[in-house]
Amino acid sequence: MKKYLFIINLVVIALAAGFLGCQTETKSQQVQDKARQEVSKKGSFVNIDVKTAFNKIKNDSNVVVIDVRTPGEFTGELGHIPGAILRPVQTIDQWANEAKKLREQNKKIVLVCRSGNRSGMAARTLAEMGLDSLFNVQGGMRAWNAAGLPVEK
Repeated sequence: MKKYLFIINLVVIALAAGFLGCQTETKSQQVQDKARQEVSKKGSFVNIDVKTAFNKIKNDSNVVVIDVRTPGEFTGELGHIPGAILRPVQTIDQWANEAKKLREQNKKIVLVCRSGNRSGMAARTLAEMGLDSLFNVQGGMRAWNAAGLPVEK
């Protein structure tokens, strides 16, 4: 009889452990679902190459180009994309609301820097603020110049 009670207790413990394990998995799934929802509430950006950026700028009047380099780089040897506005990434907290207003006007924002790194940081920052229709130019002005695309100095 003791042997049967021992086996029954083991079965009960195993069932309880399995039930608790399922609850933990369910809570874990709930946490993952909540994280996905929070991410979906935030904005997004897309990395694009220079030719895609050029075509987007050329063919869509709702595109605004924001160059996030320093003033010296903007007018320096690599020049800047014609029509670009200078908004250094170091001062993004000062111009982020301007970007929000552009998005409210259904403008698409193309971000560019020297190599694509700083503009990628700016794109991530703006996306975290809830903006979308953001495009980061991969390779930046170095790739733009290498492709022989038009620049102003």
